[in-house]
Amino acid sequence: MVATNTILHTCDPGLAGKLAWAHHGVDEDRVMLQETLLDYVALYARAPDINPSMFLDAVAGPLDAGVLAAYDAPFPDRSYKAGLRQMTALIPLTRNDPGAAIGRDTMAALRRWERPFLTAYSDGDPPTRGWDKVFQAQIPGARRQPHTTITGAGHFIAEQKGAELAAVIAEFIGVTT
Repeated sequence: MVATNTILHTCDPGLAGKLAWAHHGVDEDRVMLQETLLDYVALYARAPDINPSMFLDAVAGPLDAGVLAAYDAPFPDRSYKAGLRQMTALIPLTRNDPGAAIGRDTMAALRRWERPFLTAYSDGDPPTRGWDKVFQAQIPGARRQPHTTITGAGHFIAEQKGAELAAVIAEFIGVTT
């Protein structure tokens, strides 16, 4: 398994100080959240219209018009965008959020994952910065793997450093199969 610039929000107080973006419990009934995360969730919930390219180009751009059109193609009008809106609504904002429970269950399963697990994160994505170390520390299959940091990329590594990411994954697969 290869994880790249991903998160597994659980609102766990144990994440305090380990992540660049705050998203953790503080005590029994408070959480600390990054304001930009709340802005992102609110934008996708409240904007009159949304397109995948809007966020992608803002974070990874500027991208070619054809690339942006390809990301938007599955969503030709608002009637196709309910799932796109729901994606961000699933980000848990409290420990009581159903998504946080799913995240805790997923992390519990990953703590039993013995098969090879590699992190290939970028050096330019504050929202996910620190999660590579969390996964490396908690997943048994991450031990002794050639974890890497891809420099010069932001959140969308595949768009910004696709060839480099592909080489890392190909090498990992070649060594572990």
